[in-house]
Amino acid sequence: MEFPNLGQQCSLQNCSQLDFLPFTCTNCQQIFCKEHYITSAHDCKHLNEFFKKHLPIQATEFYLCSQKECNNKSPIQLVCSYCNLHYCVPHRHHGCKDDLMKSELKKLKVEQWKKPKEQFRVAKAEADKKLEIALRKAETTQLQPLAQKIRLMKIKGKALGENKIPVVDRIYFALQPPLISENTDYKPLSVFTSKQWSVGRTIDLFSKKLKVINKNNEINEPKLRLFKLSDGKSIAKTTDVLMETLIDSVIINGDSLILNYVEEKNINTDELKIEDTKLEKYKLAAIL
Repeated sequence: MEFPNLGQQCSLQNCSQLDFLPFTCTNCQQIFCKEHYITSAHDCKHLNEFFKKHLPIQATEFYLCSQKECNNKSPIQLVCSYCNLHYCVPHRHHGCKDDLMKSELKKLKVEQWKKPKEQFRVAKAEADKKLEIALRKAETTQLQPLAQKIRLMKIKGKALGENKIPVVDRIYFALQPPLISENTDYKPLSVFTSKQWSVGRTIDLFSKKLKVINKNNEINEPKLRLFKLSDGKSIAKTTDVLMETLIDSVIINGDSLILNYVEEKNINTDELKIEDTKLEKYKLAAIL
């Protein structure tokens, strides 16, 4: 027995199924079977037009995998919580956690080595300070020759100079830079020069090693001169004097010297000397 007036056909062109309990789309008001009544199932034109009008389509952003030689792209960004980089699903376990742990372990080992190294530096600085005080006291007693030998050995171990100078011609000094400002580091630097060189050539070398501005060849500029730390007196009146003529008469091998600026108008003074208050600062800097 047929019922030609019962049910309605699905409005979807490729379906047209006769359904006795049809559904009406609330958007386009067309009749659909139970398989196609959902808007996404029959590509509802009314709903699509609504979305196009009120929800403009934006271009989808794709994220390229950070793994080397991987070209996979994903519309969803998967950020690694350790390295903060995006990786595709196959490369989500890319080993950065292990690298991070290795890096942290390396840092920990470095810190463990730094601590004893810093302790050694502090202990050595304190020992050097005590040694310097002891040497200065000894230099004023009958132990002066021994103190001078110890000081010379200490300087030779780390002295800077021109390597082309023959070892037999080398003379060593503990040299302090010019006192310019309170923030300058005035710790003495171990240096050596040639006894065959003039005082002027030695000053040029020492200013280079101390990275001090040298304008000895310029007019109306302060000139660099060498002074003894013990009494603040200049080691020579002129810069053309050979260093070997000063050894054992004015200075000794292993002596403590000061590289200091002198105003050009005072260069020809009979006895160049650093003022007492400034000399005390140099002496204090040599110990601290």
